[in-house]
Amino acid sequence: MTKVHTLKEQQELRLEISFDETIKVQLMTGTAEVFGCELLERKEYTFTSCKVPIFTWHGCTITITGECTNYIGEGVEMYKYLNTHTALENIRKKAREDSNLNGPRVLITGPPSCGKNSLSRILLNYAIRMGNSPLFVDLDPNQNEIGVPGTINVMPINKPIYPNEGYSLASPLSYFFGSINCSDNLDYYKILCQKLAQSIDERIELDEAARTSGIVVNTIGCIEKSGLDLLKFIIKTFGIEYVIVIGDERLSNMLSNLTLEPKKIKKEEEIKNEKEEENEIKKEEEKEKEKEKEKEKEKEKEKEKEKEKEKEKEKEKETKEIVEPKKVQIIQLKKSGGVVVIDEKERKTIRRILYKRYFYGITQNLKPSSMSTSWDGLGLFKIKYLEQAPEGALPFGKRSKLDPINVKRISPSSKLDFHIGAISFAKSTKKEDLLTTNIAGFIRITKIDEKRRRITYISPSSRALPSQIIIFGQLTWYSD
Repeated sequence: MTKVHTLKEQQELRLEISFDETIKVQLMTGTAEVFGCELLERKEYTFTSCKVPIFTWHGCTITITGECTNYIGEGVEMYKYLNTHTALENIRKKAREDSNLNGPRVLITGPPSCGKNSLSRILLNYAIRMGNSPLFVDLDPNQNEIGVPGTINVMPINKPIYPNEGYSLASPLSYFFGSINCSDNLDYYKILCQKLAQSIDERIELDEAARTSGIVVNTIGCIEKSGLDLLKFIIKTFGIEYVIVIGDERLSNMLSNLTLEPKKIKKEEEIKNEKEEENEIKKEEEKEKEKEKEKEKEKEKEKEKEKEKEKEKEKEKETKEIVEPKKVQIIQLKKSGGVVVIDEKERKTIRRILYKRYFYGITQNLKPSSMSTSWDGLGLFKIKYLEQAPEGALPFGKRSKLDPINVKRISPSSKLDFHIGAISFAKSTKKEDLLTTNIAGFIRITKIDEKRRRITYISPSSRALPSQIIIFGQLTWYSD
C-alpha cells in the first residue's frame, strides 16, 4: 500500500515504524532531508524498526510504501539547529585560517528521550555538507550509536550519515565498559573516558581535518546529582567548550558557571623566579657599564630603559597564560516536537536491534559466521563490578579500600552462553592492559561444550579471531 504526502515549506513528516516492520520511502519532487542528510530524488530508502523525521525547507512530495504511524508537524526547531550549526561553522572557519585555533568541542546533553542522538546526526551531517570531518564521540553505553551497547566510542565522520544506513563501523575506536549503566562502575567509566579523550587529543595533533572540524560528543541522559557530577567530569576531561542542553532550563542554569582552565598555565612562583634571575643579570650589566664613560653610560641607560619597556611588553604576553579560566558556553535548545519518549521496555528492544545490526547489518543483509574453536590457548576474562559501601557509611574522610575495578580470568562454562565478548587488542593479561586497551570487535557465544572443550560463537567476520583475549561483562543477547 503506497501513500503520497505533500509537505509545505518547513514542515516535517514524522514516521514511527514498529519494531520488525519495514517501509520504503521515496522523494518524488522538491528537496528533503533526514537528520540533516539530503534525500536523493526518486531513490528508494528502506527503514526498519525506527522513527524517521523527513524535513523540508522548501516543500516536497513523499511516497511511503508499507504500514507505519505517520503525521505532519511543523519543524520549528530546525531553524535553531541550523543557527547552531552556522555558529559552529564560523569557529571552524577561524581554525582553518589560524593554526593556533582548533575547531569547536561540542557536547550535547539533556534528560532522557530529549533528542540527543537526533541533534548529533543533524550537526554532523551539516558539518559534512560543508566539507568538514568532525570526530563523533558516543559516551552512552545504554544505546551506543557507533558500536554496541556496553561500549564507548569515537570515530571520524567523513561522509554523510545516510538515514537508512546509520554510522559506518569501518573505523571506530572502541572501549569495552561491559555494562549498559554507568552507575554500575563510575570509576571504571571515568577511566575509559580519560583514555578516549587522550586518544582524541593525539588524533587532533596529527590530523589537520580533525583539528579544524572539532568534536561532537553525545552523552547519557542527565538526571539526579550523580549524573550532573559525571557530566561535569566529562566536560572537563574532553575540554568541552560548548554545551548544548536540550529541553532542560534547570540543567542549563546548573552548568552556567562551568569554566575551562587553559592547558598551559605558568605558576606565579615560576614567573617570580624568572624576574629575580633577570634582576641579577641587570645588576651585573650595570656594574660593567660603570666602567664606561659618563656620556656613554647615560646613553646606555636610556637604551636600557627602552629595552626594559620592550621586555615588560613581552613578559605581559607570556603572563597572559595566567588568565581567568575560559567560560564554557551553554546553548539552550528546545526539544523537537517529533521526539518520542521511550520507556525501559522499548530501550531493551532498541538494544536488541543494535546487537542485531552489528552482526547482521542495519537492513539484515549480512550473514555472520558461526565458528567453533578449542578454548585451549584462549584467555577468557570477566570484568567484576564490586559494590562499594556508600561514603555515608564510612568514617568521615575515609574511602573504601576495595578496588571497584577488577577483572578475573574465568573458565569456560555454560554460564557464558549468549554473552557478548569483546576481542581485546591487549598485549598482556595485566589488569591495566585488559581494562584500558581498545577492542577489535565482538562475538556472541552460542554454545560452550565442556566435554569437547570447544566454544561456538558467531562473528561478523569469517576470519580467525585477531586476538586470543576475550573480555566479558554483563552483556547478553538472546536472539530472536
